[in-house]
Amino acid sequence: MITFQSILSELITKQKHPIGGGVEHEVYGTKNNSNSVFKVGFKKTIDKWFYIFNSNPNIFPIIYKRGVLKHSGQHEKDYVQLEKLNTKKVINEWDKLQNAFIILGQIDEDSFGTMDYLFRECLYDEGYSREMEEKLKTLNKPLYDLFVKWVNFLHMVNLVVQPIKGSPVDLHRHNFGYSSTGKMKCLDI
Repeated sequence: MITFQSILSELITKQKHPIGGGVEHEVYGTKNNSNSVFKVGFKKTIDKWFYIFNSNPNIFPIIYKRGVLKHSGQHEKDYVQLEKLNTKKVINEWDKLQNAFIILGQIDEDSFGTMDYLFRECLYDEGYSREMEEKLKTLNKPLYDLFVKWVNFLHMVNLVVQPIKGSPVDLHRHNFGYSSTGKMKCLDI
């Protein structure tokens, strides 16, 4: 069994802290492979998404390996080494789309409205989605194309996630990224 100390030397590059994470996990860089990361969390949490990721590498990061970490005095945690995604590109795209929808009056930047919420509405209401597409098409054709690409991808992810999870995909800009080949992928269910 791999110990917490032995895996930490592989997990952490120059960072002493996680490079990212969420409510139920932390993400660490790898020392020997800049194209992968380690997602660390409790077994029960990882079990929730591991099968979905592993069964759908076309829309989720590729999984390289999974193991168990033990650390004296702390609860046992699992780790998963998976494909590293470019999340900055997603944030940039969502910001561009959000600014366009602010200009169109569909998002109020002074309230809690964000691109995350607009995409969520598009998942639930196809008519709303088509209306937003038409409005954006008149403003900016390249952003319209980007928006349609994202809506189609989010529908595809949700078709996989919702039946297994029992609820829609966790939809916010920090849960998506691009692979090194430019493929859109989802980081969390």
